[in-house]
Amino acid sequence: MAEERVQRRLAAILAMDVVGYSRLMAVDETGTLAQLKAIRKELIDPTVAKWHGRSVKTTGDGELVEFASAVDAMQQAAEVQRAMMQRNENVSHEKRIEFRVGINVGDIIVEDEDIFGDGVNIAARMEGLAGAGGVCISGTAFDQVKAKLDFGFEDLGPRTVKNIPVPVRCYRVMLDPDAAGKFVEAPTREMRDRPSVAVLPFVNMSGDPEQEYFSDGITEDIITDLSNVSALFIISRNSTFAYKGQSPDIRKVGQELGVRHVLEGSVRKSGGNVRINAQLIDAPSGGHIWAERYDGKLEDIFALQDEITAKIVSALKVKLTTAENVRAERKMTTSVDAYDLYLRGRAKFYHFTPPSHVEAEHLFNQSLEIDPDFAAVYAALSFGYVIDMLFQWGARDDAMDRALAAAEKAVEIDDALGFAHSRLGWVQLFLGQHDEAVASFERALALDPDDPDTCAFFAETLNFTGDPQRAIVLMEQAFEHDPLMPPHTAYHLGHSYYLLRRYDDALRLLRQATERAPTFPVARVYLAAVFSELDRMDDATAEVDAVLKLVPHWTLGFVGEKMLNYRSEADLSRWIEALRRAGLPE
Repeated sequence: MAEERVQRRLAAILAMDVVGYSRLMAVDETGTLAQLKAIRKELIDPTVAKWHGRSVKTTGDGELVEFASAVDAMQQAAEVQRAMMQRNENVSHEKRIEFRVGINVGDIIVEDEDIFGDGVNIAARMEGLAGAGGVCISGTAFDQVKAKLDFGFEDLGPRTVKNIPVPVRCYRVMLDPDAAGKFVEAPTREMRDRPSVAVLPFVNMSGDPEQEYFSDGITEDIITDLSNVSALFIISRNSTFAYKGQSPDIRKVGQELGVRHVLEGSVRKSGGNVRINAQLIDAPSGGHIWAERYDGKLEDIFALQDEITAKIVSALKVKLTTAENVRAERKMTTSVDAYDLYLRGRAKFYHFTPPSHVEAEHLFNQSLEIDPDFAAVYAALSFGYVIDMLFQWGARDDAMDRALAAAEKAVEIDDALGFAHSRLGWVQLFLGQHDEAVASFERALALDPDDPDTCAFFAETLNFTGDPQRAIVLMEQAFEHDPLMPPHTAYHLGHSYYLLRRYDDALRLLRQATERAPTFPVARVYLAAVFSELDRMDDATAEVDAVLKLVPHWTLGFVGEKMLNYRSEADLSRWIEALRRAGLPE
């Protein structure tokens, strides 16, 4: 009997799913299903038909669609994502349905109306890189659409993706009409003179997703320990955690972050035991410098971290100064239970939602009940109270009093903790204590000159105290250690350019910030002022409308009194007038 011939064809494959589907179902199963059913009927199915697609299959939270043309696939994806942005304007963050979309052009196997093969797998991997509200496409799809469609594209470089033997070129699609025709090159960075290390997020091997906070916390604290070694150049958490959940090509990581060495590993926490696997890799060659396994009791976790740090320092032939040896011997806390609660709280804080914010504060306070001298926890609480004031998440009238008391307590307990001085400076800025804020940040920078968060927050303080030129220098220093800096800190540079009346530069940076984080209102307030100065009043008004949907209490009075803490009355008046013209209510 002749062997049955496999049916193959070339196609554009679109993979789409709902971001955070399990969380949405847990919050409101009936409402989520009803919303999703309506969206499919009213938006997805009609646009698939409009752009000549064929829905291959749907799952609870996703859909696989075949198109004959990559151009049609892109048009359908863009129409859906833009429509979803409008649908979500008046929906709370916790209840929003947001899609991520991946598109690939490749060979597929067709069997009983279903499709299989690498062409499908790559589309699914592009979907995973897209992010909420985003579209990510492969190099083969990009080649088909780049000259035919008026979108902007950001080259993400080659990425190693699961079950695909060779790296896949990836591009992020810029859906904003103002980004049409724009092309952002893939980041490549030069190697530094100092031994340079990027610590990738350690993989949670505990078999329990709830333990993710622990592996992330171990990673962050190793980054912090290495950052305290002046002879090393360390990439910050923000940038290395961009690779979380991926299996990146280490050579490419080295190129993108500009480092010679990459540390990767895993953490398994089970009962009272912990196992850490770590390996230091030479990024240009991909060769291992060393790889070791560390086993111990949970109460030994601080010693295990020290051992890993010491091994890296030794492998890179770096010598610690006397002060660094002293610092290495200091511990944030001697209580594993207090440390565990701190890690849990820190993980919750990164979610940056009102419920997670409240939970983080509760966990931090529990940590302090065990160890009332845990300085880092007071510093973290201080920053949380500032967030309370800005976003009204805690609805406290005394939020800034609490913030100041917590920051001062952190500094009192550990005057050598740069993070504590940085948080104190941030509180002092919002209290209008400009000279004190600058002094606190100078102290923080002297203690930890390579910390990108300290550089970025000091830069914003300098914007408010009248030195945007030095702020730009500090932001450039911050970007060196944090090349993938998140928009909630990167917008400070746009602020500097605004103050220097370099509106085109400010517009470019603030648009990037709002594209990457559309629900972050501070960047949108700044962007509204820039549009107002450029006399683009429709755009300015649109930004103000977006801000008020996110934070209705941000009136001119609130912004002028609580946020725009300028030393110069002229700078403050300029901002207020720009925002008044944009339509921010009194």
